[in-house]
Amino acid sequence: MAVTINTDSYITVAEADLYFNNKVNADAWNALDPAMKEKLLISGAQQLDIMCLWNGKKISSTQEMEFPRTHADPIPVNIKNAQAEIALIMSTQGGSAGASASGDDPLTELKAGSVTLKFDTSKASTTKSNPYATPLISRWLSAYGSCAFGTTRLIPMELQ
Repeated sequence: MAVTINTDSYITVAEADLYFNNKVNADAWNALDPAMKEKLLISGAQQLDIMCLWNGKKISSTQEMEFPRTHADPIPVNIKNAQAEIALIMSTQGGSAGASASGDDPLTELKAGSVTLKFDTSKASTTKSNPYATPLISRWLSAYGSCAFGTTRLIPMELQ
C-alpha cells in the first residue's frame, strides 16, 4: 500500500521522513517501518478530514479530500506537517490521536441528586495531545470550527 496524494493523504512518507528528520521525535518516527508509516499517515489524513471544520470550500465537489480549498495553496505545508504530527501521536496510542491508552472510562458512578461523581484513578486517561498540530492547522479552521481528536480538541488560535 502506498499513500496517494489527494486521495488518502496530504503528505508522502518521504515528506514526513524529511519533516521529522531534524526534530527531537525523529527517532520515534524512524523506528516505524514504511508500511506502518503509510497506514498512520492515511489515518492522520482521515482524522483531519473528518474531525475538523475547515474554512472555505473544496475546489471541486468531486475531490476526495478536504484540501485543496478555495482560499489556500493546493495543500498547505502546515496541513501536511500537522498530518505527520497526528500520525506520530497515533503510533503511540493505538490508532487514535486522542484516545485513552487504557481504553477504559475512569468515571465509575454519576448521581444527579446532590451531585456525586466517582472516578477510578487506576483508569485515568493517559491521553497525549500533540502541541504542534494546533498552531499548524489553526489558520485554516473555520472561525466557528474546531478539531476534536478523541479527547483532544483543537481550537483556532484566535478563539483561545
